[in-house]
Amino acid sequence: MKEVCHKIADTYRGTVEIEMVSTVPSLMCDPQLTLEMAEYMSQIGIEGLKGIPNSTAIASEDFAIIAEKYRQLICF
Repeated sequence: MKEVCHKIADTYRGTVEIEMVSTVPSLMCDPQLTLEMAEYMSQIGIEGLKGIPNSTAIASEDFAIIAEKYRQLICF
């Protein structure tokens, strides 16, 4: 984000000051695991549940924190 802001400011001969107000880590999803989970969910039989191919969505801004804690637990 910082790099993008600075490049835009440089392009227009301006300046930018950035203050990061969140310390939430980036959420990185495993594409293969996502496909696997989508397949499992399709077998559950929930009425009206359907996937949208090649789409992205923000599920929760705090899930990255949960995933990071889980990764720390299973890596040690």
